[in-house]
Amino acid sequence: MFAYTAELSRWSEAGLPELGALPTTSTPPSRSLRWSVIAPIVLALLASIIAAYQWTRGRDRHAPVPVLRQLTANPTEDWVMGAAISPDGKSLAFLDATGLYVRSIDSGETHPVATPAEWPIRVVTGLRWFPDGRRLIACVAVSGHYDIWAIATVGQSRPLLIQRDGSWPAISPDGQSIVFQNGDRQRRGADLWVGGMHGESPRKLVGAESGEMVLSPIWSPDGRWIAYLRGREDPTLGGQFDRAAAIEIRPAGGGPAHRVVTGANLPASTSLFCMHGRGCLGWSQDGRLFFPASDRSGTELSEFGYSLWGVSVAVRNGEPAGQPVRVAQWADFYPNCLTLTADGKRLAFLKSRIQLDVYVGDLGDDGSSLGPTRRLTLDNRGLGSTPDSWTRDSRAMFFTSDRNGKEEVFRQGPNESLARPVVELPGYQSRNALLSADGSWFLYSDRVPSASGPDSSPQRLMRLPVAGGLPERVLDLPAAASFEYRCPLRTGSCVLSLQQGREMLFYTLDPVRGKGRLLGKTDRWNQRFAWDVSPDSSRLAVMGSHRQILMLADGVWHEIPIEARWGPEYIAWTADGQGFFVTSSSTLNLLHITITGEVKVLLHNDRAQWLAEPVPSADGKYLGFQAQTYDFNAWMMERP
Repeated sequence: MFAYTAELSRWSEAGLPELGALPTTSTPPSRSLRWSVIAPIVLALLASIIAAYQWTRGRDRHAPVPVLRQLTANPTEDWVMGAAISPDGKSLAFLDATGLYVRSIDSGETHPVATPAEWPIRVVTGLRWFPDGRRLIACVAVSGHYDIWAIATVGQSRPLLIQRDGSWPAISPDGQSIVFQNGDRQRRGADLWVGGMHGESPRKLVGAESGEMVLSPIWSPDGRWIAYLRGREDPTLGGQFDRAAAIEIRPAGGGPAHRVVTGANLPASTSLFCMHGRGCLGWSQDGRLFFPASDRSGTELSEFGYSLWGVSVAVRNGEPAGQPVRVAQWADFYPNCLTLTADGKRLAFLKSRIQLDVYVGDLGDDGSSLGPTRRLTLDNRGLGSTPDSWTRDSRAMFFTSDRNGKEEVFRQGPNESLARPVVELPGYQSRNALLSADGSWFLYSDRVPSASGPDSSPQRLMRLPVAGGLPERVLDLPAAASFEYRCPLRTGSCVLSLQQGREMLFYTLDPVRGKGRLLGKTDRWNQRFAWDVSPDSSRLAVMGSHRQILMLADGVWHEIPIEARWGPEYIAWTADGQGFFVTSSSTLNLLHITITGEVKVLLHNDRAQWLAEPVPSADGKYLGFQAQTYDFNAWMMERP
């Protein structure tokens, strides 16, 4: 027997006839007997069809397959830096290199939003809509910190300052309060604050413990709770949090926290993920809290995969009402800037991918000019490639890449199109390969496998013969130790940095004998720590806490003042030891800075890529560096 679903619906609404109730006057007994046998079978079949149909409808109603829709299609040189869906789900506000815009989701009609001329658009971030759908809230970077502003989406009204020293704000459902991260760019994630919309003094909601961050606060739909991510971020893998990290919720008026998700609640290979605290949580009207995660499944060409999860929370008592459920999965794009419509039926986010490549250019005879640069790593597989060092004869560069699904060191000449694998870095979490001063060893860091997870695994510094052979241990370090190492371009000792409390200590480092004597220490170091050892290992250059350069020579620190507008971030000594190659976090340019503080722009990047990790060759003829290309666009998920 067969019935269409529409017929089943009509039957269900009208009431099924009793198929076994037969006329008694015109039906012979033999036929009645046959129906008495067939009727139960027919009824059972109908019942099973109706049950299956209703179960299918119910399943689709409660767990629909999310429908994805792309809302922007910006190229990599003009990536979308922030986006937020309006409360009614009709508009998308987004930022790119050309300005701030509001776009109709249905028609695609787009209009610009006026912002002050003194705001370079790349200093604006953290977009969210006010509940009334007529204004935006955003944070604007100014002189090392963020301020929070309200921006009208129509007309020429100037933005209104709401809160100084705040970032990544979220607005309460009644539009009267905000919760935000502290605005100090050097203390990202140190604490969360709650304040009013009219200049009221904010109060601290929660502070981070030592080594932790508290990030990405969001209000519950009823305004009673605030959720946030608390945990320790892997210092070498941006956005990856340890298994002890948790999503907590806390009463908006203050009170004890409730943990609704921890890294341990997720599959063994999966961790909570939040890149720079950029809008990593969303709380739907139906009580589900959405959050991103990363996992080590990836693909054969990528170490990590990313996913979006949801967990139901009972707002009456702040407890989880079920286990986390994966909503969507991607091989190499991660979600951030999560925003939801007021009814929770649409979830917008940035689908983000960062491609890390190695570039190289010819330096001028004086080392302070750079010719046209070219991309060395012509391969988009994996998370990316990092320049490590040059061969001692300066004929080729060593770089580390996971393009084959594992960390390997490759060798490639500046005019060659194909890289040759040199050695695979063995170990559990091996990374950061550097060539020793005599060219005999690769130094790299690793972790000891641990059943309790990588965040509790002891660390170790390893050496691996360049000519081939087995790895050997140089140093054992605690799981939470913060350390780095550098080796000079020409001769002398490598150097090891170790954080001890608020101080950074520097020691000589021998690939065979290990840590040596103390060279110096400082408490004036940047949270985004960068330093290098001079070509003859006689001096150190450290990025200071106010973005100046500190130089250590003969046990004495010397300050090299740099204008704040340059925002120095990564640093490397020039081959002649008379200056530095520096990447700028504020202009995204590549700079040459002398030891007296004179600045010259080597490469005007036009803000198209984020430059990092400058690596000069020992003969001073070439400069390699990493360029990070951003593929960020806004997407929308319907019925998440």
